[in-house]
Amino acid sequence: METRQCLQTIKSLPQKAMAVSDSFLTVLQPAQGLYKEKGSKFISYIYPILEESQVRACIDNLRKEHAKARHICYAYRFGPDPDYHRLQDDGEPNGSAGLPILSQLKSHTIHNALIVVVRYFGGVLLGVSGLNAAYKLAAVDAISKAMLIERTRFSYFILNYSYSMDNKIKTWLKSMEGKILGQDFMEHIHCRVSIPLSLKDNFILQLRQEEQKQQWHETIDCQWVGSDQF
Repeated sequence: METRQCLQTIKSLPQKAMAVSDSFLTVLQPAQGLYKEKGSKFISYIYPILEESQVRACIDNLRKEHAKARHICYAYRFGPDPDYHRLQDDGEPNGSAGLPILSQLKSHTIHNALIVVVRYFGGVLLGVSGLNAAYKLAAVDAISKAMLIERTRFSYFILNYSYSMDNKIKTWLKSMEGKILGQDFMEHIHCRVSIPLSLKDNFILQLRQEEQKQQWHETIDCQWVGSDQF
């Protein structure tokens, strides 16, 4: 199956109020699992997602690849909001497919990931409890085949200041868990920095407080330029 559509470039998404999580566990690359029960075959896939729009591309690809499958069910978690998720039973009894798939993403604390389970019906009805178990175990098998990694979300700022402030700014940034991504040395220093996403709302306030505390001789120009939304 073509997986490149599931590994696209990050794009900005609208901001919203949420409980921000800086670091999260996700999967490095797509993986596949399998579970069989009473003739039915449950083929499971797990994908990392960096844009929510990738979900549709993954599902569409699987529908083409498994055109004769009875059901293609899925669940995913996405974005800095730890409670944001979507699921789909695709014709299975309500709560018997998407929910057990989602429960495995949650129990393994995996974010920014999609699990899809493709079911080929084997002729024997499994009942709601049987379906719950089958979709759960199919999801577990996909997770067991995946490589889990930790990622961190950042916010990005640009600082402009005089050359005499360079060491002071670097010392303060270190206290704020900031990282310098690059500097341009012109009439003033043009500095691009990243900080953990959860510190974004207080970053400029903390800078102003540091200016007063240290009695800096200039007010630092500071602009927010974006944040990771994956």
